[in-house]
Amino acid sequence: FSHLKAVVYLVLIDNEQQLLQRKEDGCRTTCNIPRMFERIRQSMMRRILNCIISRGGHYKHLL
Repeated sequence: FSHLKAVVYLVLIDNEQQLLQRKEDGCRTTCNIPRMFERIRQSMMRRILNCIISRGGHYKHLL
């Protein structure tokens, strides 16, 4: 997840459309890196489950 954020925010983003485009481009790039997509998927699942456990509250302390 941190790699994807680094790719997305590598350049200054001026508006929401640019942000969405950077996210899409970052996902395409990241999915082409062996095992990177699987690590991102696992990280997202961990975050989603912790969010559910905390009933939508703060969950970073659970990571």
